[in-house]
Amino acid sequence: MADYWYGLVVGNSRFHWAAFDDQVFLKSWHTPHLLTQQLVELINHWFSHESWQRVDPGLEVAQLASLAHCPPIWVASVVDMQTAFFQGELGAPVYEVDRHQIPLRGLYDTLGLDRILNIWGASLRYSWPIVVVDAGTALAITAGSEGQVLGGAVLPGLALQARMLSEATDALPYVSFHALTAFPPRWAMTTDEAIQSGILYTALAGIESYLKDWRQQHPDSAVVFTGGDGELLYRLSKSRTPVSDTEIRLDPNLMFWGLRAYRRLSQRGDLSVIV
Repeated sequence: MADYWYGLVVGNSRFHWAAFDDQVFLKSWHTPHLLTQQLVELINHWFSHESWQRVDPGLEVAQLASLAHCPPIWVASVVDMQTAFFQGELGAPVYEVDRHQIPLRGLYDTLGLDRILNIWGASLRYSWPIVVVDAGTALAITAGSEGQVLGGAVLPGLALQARMLSEATDALPYVSFHALTAFPPRWAMTTDEAIQSGILYTALAGIESYLKDWRQQHPDSAVVFTGGDGELLYRLSKSRTPVSDTEIRLDPNLMFWGLRAYRRLSQRGDLSVIV
């Protein structure tokens, strides 16, 4: 019998969704932050294909067959205003992740739940020690070893840096990175490419500096890129520093591996166990 459930990570810019059948990952997809009425309609229609298409006609989501009830939702959020909706009365079971129940050491009070789920998920999939480079709205580097978070760094993500330049200056345009088919020249001859070059190569130089320092202490550590711009930075990093696939990886679903582990341990009552 199927045991369907949805994972939802509420990020700063988007909702990140995944569908599971118990421990089996089915599919992930992303939407903008949804309005309350959109979420209510999805839940009232048990997340049917038709209700998803009303959210976004081109959205490709997992199709869950033969539902006897609305699948439960396991939610992890870094946005308080969005979290408040899921704490109300809904037509589906909603389970909110409690960061204090996640079995990792070194979790300081302001460490983002998305970073916690990412490094936990990475450790479960690729083992300790591990470094996660999450290239989302913020560009976050998080490192850990043997069940303990050992620190990291946070800076504005690629799109946020580009938006800041556009909004804080009179003449500089907003430049997107999503349409890039080739890496910009380092010594650019157009303003658009100069912005892309400046943001991309300095971000990568910073990442490489952190990874070099980390590998002096943990030479066997894997590095995993994730997040909306994770693939771009992963490809650029691999092209600049050829290494094996076991050393640098791309995994857009790290947060869902952590969320899946939280659900499993929660159901077993083992959240106090240090992994």
